[in-house]
Amino acid sequence: MSWIACMAHIKHSEKEYIEKYVTNRFEQYIIAYEHSPVVGEHIHFVLWATELEDYHKFAQNVFKRKYQLRGKATKGKCRQYGKVKNIEHIDRMMAYTVKDKNVTYHVEEGNENQIKKAFATSLFDSRYLPLRDM
Repeated sequence: MSWIACMAHIKHSEKEYIEKYVTNRFEQYIIAYEHSPVVGEHIHFVLWATELEDYHKFAQNVFKRKYQLRGKATKGKCRQYGKVKNIEHIDRMMAYTVKDKNVTYHVEEGNENQIKKAFATSLFDSRYLPLRDM
């Protein structure tokens, strides 16, 4: 079991569907709704997965089938969804994910401090925290 981080170019109007899908398939999760001038509306996910196959099913059913998103960049078109290959610092990843504060989450008892720390850290410098050691 481990945390998986991913993002997708999905409109925020799909919030109800996304949250229902994630809630039914992942015990713990963070879903963050963001908007940027370059990408527009998109969603970041930090999901507690029992196995990597959980992410692949999620990507296949939601990103590919439901929303027909591209997992690879093509000529003139950007990638529309993707997964972080290796999360080296889950606290930093969570802080980055919650930075815009438009978040839905559910964590098991005992992990509340991890979420509280993510929100506290994101308040001042998550945009500048490296997600990976260089």
